[in-house]
Amino acid sequence: MTLFFKPIDVDHDGHSCIEFRRDSYFCSFGHYQGVEESLQGYTDRILTRQQDERWHFWHVWSGDSDQTSLKLVGQLDFRTFSDYPETGYVHLMYVTPDQRGSQVVAKMQAFLKSQLKSSGCRYAILSVAQHNQRAIAHYQKQGWQCWKANPKHVEPFDFYRCEL
Repeated sequence: MTLFFKPIDVDHDGHSCIEFRRDSYFCSFGHYQGVEESLQGYTDRILTRQQDERWHFWHVWSGDSDQTSLKLVGQLDFRTFSDYPETGYVHLMYVTPDQRGSQVVAKMQAFLKSQLKSSGCRYAILSVAQHNQRAIAHYQKQGWQCWKANPKHVEPFDFYRCEL
């Protein structure tokens, strides 16, 4: 299986962005309460932010090397800046349910780290719900470490950080 990272085409694949974000919300919070409000304007935000080279929105496709039959298997939303020096921020690292537990996420993280490093970042951070043990176990396996609490959420979330 070969993965292809392509900038998101909102006009063609915006519905997948919404679907992925909705599922990610449930994985993070364990419910859908508030999801629709969080999705309002999401594809418009992507379109606007794609004009700024510091923001990155990628769809991840799986297929054979000639790219004749591709399947959408994930999405990455990140930026090369944050409130912390030399640190990029990961907004979404999403893998479709049928690809969870496969090597897709590890390859996505390698791509993410390469992109951030080439933009001058030394670290990356992301926020994860304390109850999302599957994600936490994966992040820790990939070298992410619990850094500090994320006070933005009512439910307990922590920032995880990795050195690039």
